[in-house]
Amino acid sequence: FEKNCYENPNYVPGAYDTYCDYETGYVVGDAGSIYKTANLGLNWESQQNFDFTARPDLQSELAHLTFRNVEAFPLVPRGQAVFAVGDHGAIVKTVDGGATWSFQASGTSSTLHAAAFVNESAGWVVGDNGVMLHTVDGGAQWDFISTPYSHSLRAVEMFQTYTDLCHNLGYWCREVAIPVGWVVGDEGVILYTADGVTWTQQVSCNTNSLNAVTFREDHLEGWVSGVGGILCWTTDGGSRWTIQTIGTGTSLHAFSQFGSGNPLVVGNFGTVRKQCYMYTPCLLLFASSYVYFGKLASNLFGK
Repeated sequence: FEKNCYENPNYVPGAYDTYCDYETGYVVGDAGSIYKTANLGLNWESQQNFDFTARPDLQSELAHLTFRNVEAFPLVPRGQAVFAVGDHGAIVKTVDGGATWSFQASGTSSTLHAAAFVNESAGWVVGDNGVMLHTVDGGAQWDFISTPYSHSLRAVEMFQTYTDLCHNLGYWCREVAIPVGWVVGDEGVILYTADGVTWTQQVSCNTNSLNAVTFREDHLEGWVSGVGGILCWTTDGGSRWTIQTIGTGTSLHAFSQFGSGNPLVVGNFGTVRKQCYMYTPCLLLFASSYVYFGKLASNLFGK
């Protein structure tokens, strides 16, 4: 489930004066399917009221279109503003809790795998062929960002940090928001940005394709996971990555991390692992004979 947080009217950037709930969640998948729950998954409602004005070419392709990731705006009440991305460069957005979804002009036909937003305006989308898109106006316009990579990018994690920008020898200062983040993809690629625009490649821990990335809010401790059960860990923002042994060779597809709690990683055949016992992963029993995480279950756990 997405963690939906929203601010009070007197919210100050950099403060932690927000309210969060975990009741609202979305899942996406094949045939343009989007489902929403408002009661912790007890009931799910199909949402397919699409506006194709910006992408009329996709109206006839909807039955063959797979949405691969769904991302809620932070600091917006109860999942009212949400994006989903997928095949054929599809990006859809709702601002009314899913009652209507509008396709956006992405400028690409490449499959898009993941999206991340740091506020209601600034967001990033990644996909096949090294495609990375960036918006500063909530998706009204998407611009291409150049990256040092041309294969599939499969997951993105972004944070907004704050720093003081001072002038006149420090007599006048103002707080400035600066995005930091990571992107992972095929061949073990890990990209890092300290400004949201310029991306550099970090030294990876392996050459297997990576499907997921998550970091704590300190932006130092994080994990990446992917094909063949690969799971790597860093405590310095990705300057060094260490392989962790988790006792499975099945592919891992997504992380879940609530606040300061230890993360879960999920994958094929019902695989669930949790970081525990002084950073040694442990097995969680999961009541399923076969579960494929990464398509219809995209963001079922959320963050």
